[in-house]
Amino acid sequence: MKKKLQKWLLLFFLISFFGTSVLTYEVQTKLAERTAILTIKTRINYLRYQIDAHESSVASLTRKVKEILKEKAINLASNLKSNPELAKDIDFLNTWKKDNNLEELEIISPEASENFILSASEAPAAIQNYSDLFSQGNAFLTEEPCANKDSNELNAFAKWGKDNRFVRLAFSCDKYEDFMEDLSIEKLSANLKLDNYGTGTLIIARNGKLISNGNPLFSNQDILDSGVLKQMYQNDPLHRVWNKKTGTYRTSIHGEKAFFYFEPYRNYMFLAIYPEKNLYRNRNKVLLFNITFLLTLFLIIYLLTALVLDRMVISGIKKINASLKKITQGDLNEKINVLTNEEFISLSDSINSMVESLQKAHQESLKRINSELHLAYEIQTSLQPTVFPAFPQQNNIDLYALSRPAKEVSGDFYDFFLLDGDPSRLAFIIADVSGKGIPAALFVMTTRALLKNLTNMGYSPAETFTRINRHLHEDNKINMFVTAFMGIFNMNTGKLTYVNAGHMPPYLCRGDGQFQELNVDPDFVLGALDHSFRQHEIQLNYNDTLFLYTDGITEAESKSGEFFTQKRLKETLNKNKSTSVKNILLEIETEVKEFEKNNEQSDDFTMFALRYLKNRLYVPAKMDQIDTVLDFISNMLGEKKSDQTPNILVAVEEIFTNIVRYAYPAKKDGGFAEISCAIGGYPAFITVTFADSGIPFNPLDRPDPDITLPLMQREPGKMGIFMVKQMMDSVTYKRRNTQNILTIKKRL
Repeated sequence: MKKKLQKWLLLFFLISFFGTSVLTYEVQTKLAERTAILTIKTRINYLRYQIDAHESSVASLTRKVKEILKEKAINLASNLKSNPELAKDIDFLNTWKKDNNLEELEIISPEASENFILSASEAPAAIQNYSDLFSQGNAFLTEEPCANKDSNELNAFAKWGKDNRFVRLAFSCDKYEDFMEDLSIEKLSANLKLDNYGTGTLIIARNGKLISNGNPLFSNQDILDSGVLKQMYQNDPLHRVWNKKTGTYRTSIHGEKAFFYFEPYRNYMFLAIYPEKNLYRNRNKVLLFNITFLLTLFLIIYLLTALVLDRMVISGIKKINASLKKITQGDLNEKINVLTNEEFISLSDSINSMVESLQKAHQESLKRINSELHLAYEIQTSLQPTVFPAFPQQNNIDLYALSRPAKEVSGDFYDFFLLDGDPSRLAFIIADVSGKGIPAALFVMTTRALLKNLTNMGYSPAETFTRINRHLHEDNKINMFVTAFMGIFNMNTGKLTYVNAGHMPPYLCRGDGQFQELNVDPDFVLGALDHSFRQHEIQLNYNDTLFLYTDGITEAESKSGEFFTQKRLKETLNKNKSTSVKNILLEIETEVKEFEKNNEQSDDFTMFALRYLKNRLYVPAKMDQIDTVLDFISNMLGEKKSDQTPNILVAVEEIFTNIVRYAYPAKKDGGFAEISCAIGGYPAFITVTFADSGIPFNPLDRPDPDITLPLMQREPGKMGIFMVKQMMDSVTYKRRNTQNILTIKKRL
């Protein structure tokens, strides 16, 4: 035991050490990456500012160069216009060209003899081409500075006399580029480093091309081969369409693992390349320290804990085990005396007292077991509803159930209840646990408690069975299982949602038809293996009857060993289908007992039956529908017609007539009326509910007429509702949503 405990203790500390190390690794990794990204974003914000400043400076400088060159051309033309002889003064012109830092200077006139050229251009061609351009004005520039790849200079022209006499000044693009050199974006990222080791690199791309590279080792091809462009562009690295999102990427470049971060800005893309060996250098230092510290700490704690457990627990357990071995072998004179700590002292005293009580306890055990079995039966019986009618206020259903255990306690159970918060929905279940006796009873109670709690929590039948199954399967050490059938019945709509866990299919009788076995998916039992359940739906109509049972009915045995069978069950059902559901179940119980006669009941059996008693009618609010309404109520009454039937029909006719006449005054074609009828309860009574979407009107607010007055003196229009209130036991009104709801009740 000592070695085993030390082994588990060591395993616990190793798992704790490993878990702590992994957690530290993850935290430090995230911290390193977050720090790197924050550093990168800081550098990128700086580059954004520099790019904006650069573009502003370039635009300003370009505009100024153009204005200066054009102004020089205008000034020279003005001098020549004032003194035409200067056009022939070579020294003056050469000096003027040098002083103004020009690449070329031309004095051009239509006559070749008067064409003075102080550059290497060909005057005749120039004259013909340039003279065509002076329709634009007295001075102009031919193009944007150095924008044309075929040109290496910027030209400015200005007229200085009649007959297309003009000057041409040329400024070198090489000199223009020299001006821009100090503003070049290419230099922005050259000296920007991301870490103290100088290996983190920032690269700027514009329109898909590298324009500033902080590390000359990385070329366009290197970046393309790394695969990061597929992340930076919208799946089209060749056309360079930005992804418009920031992101990270990991790959190897030049055989070294690297962390990439990219972020778009207008037509630029910033790309940071951070070698992982430097990215995680601080993390690795922290990890090395933490792992060394934790390993030492856990080793010390393990050794101290093992030593304490050995002295305080293991040695005492060994002594107690040795004494218990003697006691179990029958030596009741053995006394345990372990004084290591208070717990062992108390344990020793308890064991010694237990040994003294063994003989007495054995004698009382049988008596106690019998008493507990009886108590278990009482508890189990009290948990099942046994008062019928179960819901006297619900007059649209008739239900009954019974259960007979084969032993002291039962492995069968049934239950039914109205859902919390929705009394129009009835939940019911019938189940059979494998086995009998106390284990089966405990399994039953666990299943029933889970079922009711989960159903009232709002879970569907399938979800309820799935959760119950998972709970039973996890704790099912005795390999028991449950077959069960559960349904939730909506008494307003007649819809039945059910799920079957390996239980026998129920029998269904449609109206005045015959009981037939319902074709249901058997699915798997509860508690055997972890799986999910499927639920199904059927529609119950007026006077439909549903019957559920356990196999204790069909497997009841006669003295000759013959089974009751489903055939006999079906015959008994159809023989009594016209009676109440209570009589149906009692007749089946009688048939089973008669079949068994004096033979001992071989298995628990349980039955449950439900009959739907509700129906509705939806008709236009017109007088030609009055016969349809009255026929509907008459058919609902059926065999329950009594001397109250005429009063009921008169009341129904009066209320429907009022709806036709007054509910829809603004509608030419009128509206609709919904009549709901339910018969049931104990004692039986009829409930008729009228619903219309007409104008809000509560007829019960009107005062009753004075019937003591002569007929001719009474106020017209009030007798109808007054008569209804007199004939019915109850008349109520409420406005719900956009409907008038009037309900009448009468005991049959």
